[in-house]
Amino acid sequence: MRLSDLKNETRKIQVHVGEEVAEVEYHMHAITPTLLSELKSLDDLDGIIHQVAQAVKRWDVLDDDGQEIPATREAILKYGIPLGFLTAVLNAITDDLHVEGGAKNA
Repeated sequence: MRLSDLKNETRKIQVHVGEEVAEVEYHMHAITPTLLSELKSLDDLDGIIHQVAQAVKRWDVLDDDGQEIPATREAILKYGIPLGFLTAVLNAITDDLHVEGGAKNA
């Protein structure tokens, strides 16, 4: 197994927020010792934004012109992506990883 292959492994999930559903593709192995170390120096909001920017490869969140908004820190702040949505994305990723881990161990 090559480390680069492991780091590039992604999975697609659906994130439900109210009546809306977003398709999110995330890096399954984005949580690394380096990321955890970086999070220690950030406040909660910056930590959430940083985690989303590191974990999400792409999502189908669109601006008013129908263009996909990148899952980057800059775009999240520029477009004012709601905190509730960002935390829903992180929770959905965490839930998906727990289900995958539980399925493998079953």
